[in-house]
Order: sequence, then structure tokens, then C-alpha cells
Amino acid sequence: MVERAVELSFADLFAMNVVDSAVTLACVSNEVGGHLVGNAVWTGIPLVDVLELAGPTEPAEQVMAWSVDSFSAGFSAFGARWRSNRTCCLRNEWGAPSVPAWFSSSSGGRWAVRLRLGSQSGWSGSSFTAMDADGYWIPRGWAKEAPIKIASRIDVPLQSQTTPGVQAVAGVAWAPVVGVAEVEAGHRRRPVAALSIGGGVQVPVGMGEAWVQWFTHWDAEPGLHHLRVRAWDRNGVLQPPGPKHIAPDGAEGYHTRRVLVA
Repeated sequence: MVERAVELSFADLFAMNVVDSAVTLACVSNEVGGHLVGNAVWTGIPLVDVLELAGPTEPAEQVMAWSVDSFSAGFSAFGARWRSNRTCCLRNEWGAPSVPAWFSSSSGGRWAVRLRLGSQSGWSGSSFTAMDADGYWIPRGWAKEAPIKIASRIDVPLQSQTTPGVQAVAGVAWAPVVGVAEVEAGHRRRPVAALSIGGGVQVPVGMGEAWVQWFTHWDAEPGLHHLRVRAWDRNGVLQPPGPKHIAPDGAEGYHTRRVLVA
């Protein structure tokens, strides 16, 4: 679904507009409180610039990418063309589309050698079939539409046991595209602190509000305690309470840590 086919060499790509983009990436297998998620500044060529060379036609719904080993992954063509806060990059070292706000199972591969614009389900009368319209993981039970969900995690205290007194409680929260507005750290179902941007929620330089670091203080009394965290995005949407398993489109739930104060 393009006006013309385009073939580019590595040199052709690097002659284009190379940009730095802060990208939050997560694996769909990331459990609540897991570490299969992160944010980094990637350098590459905006995928939207590459697609525009081919002249996408209006009906195009999906970008499919094939790797050198035939692995495939597809993602929304609308997302790929949406410039604001959602730049997709062909990354330098892996040559693979990186799509902010989408789990890598449904949007990312490695060493991409071919891109194709089409529909979500394929169409008749063409060599592009329904099988081509689904990436590798879709027939294996994972969701075709899999945006990264707003989530939060407790990283401090590091141990499951601490001493009485004022203790730091801290972690990260993420809400790709929309951004995090507020984080609430809780103790025994009571809020310890509701934190907003600048008031206990810090935005790392260059990362935008999609990935934030939060912290507060807790006056820990002796006993067994359960610490909990949840976050809101800038549209006022509360992180889903769960619990929900990772399949087919990512886990949901509030991260909770048991801490013995003695």
C-alpha cells in the first residue's frame, strides 16, 4: 500500500535525518514489578521519514517488518506516522524499528531487512496474505494490538527487612506517549504520599514524562508491612489494579513489597 517500492542501503539510511529519541521499551513478558522494561536515548533514523519515501497510501493500516532470519512483527501504520511524542526509529546498531508505547513482541525485531505497509488482515487478489499480516508471536497466542500500559514499581527498600525509623521508599513509573502525572505510594491500604511531577516525582533529563523516578519517606514502625505503588497518567487514567497475567497483552496490577521492620 505504497506509491512506489524503495530500496535503501545502509549508507542511504545514514545520509538521512539522524535523531536522538528517548524511548521506553518493555517486553510483554514483564511481570508486575519486573525489570524487563527501561528507558534510554536511542540514535537512529525516524521510521516515518523512511515510509514517506515510498508514499504510503491512505488505506495502509499496518507496518510489517521482517528480520534477516525471517522473524516478523507488525504495528499500527498510524502510530508510525504520528510524529508527536511517538517517533519510531530504525536503530543504528540493530537496524530494527523501535516503537515507543508498544510491547516489543508486537512491534520490534532485530536486523530488519524488509518493511511493508498493508492491512491488519491481508487481502485477496494479492501476494500479501493474512499470514503475512500477523507477526511471529500473534499465532502463538499474543495480542496483535499491545500498547505498553501505565505501570509503576518499587525499587527501594532493596531488602525485605529494615530497621525502625524514617526510610526512603522509591522506584520508577512509566506511561509511554501520555506521560506520568502522579504516583501514590501506599502502606497497609493507606497512602504514604501522593506525589506529582516535581513533588516527589522527578523526570530524568531528556526522558520526558513517559519515564519518571519517584521517591518519598516512610516512618517505619516495627512489624510486617506491605508497601504498594500505583500511578496516574496525564489524562487522569489510573493504572489498572489487576491482577492480570502477562498473556496476551501484558500484566496488570499494583506492585507490592513485603518489608519486615525489626
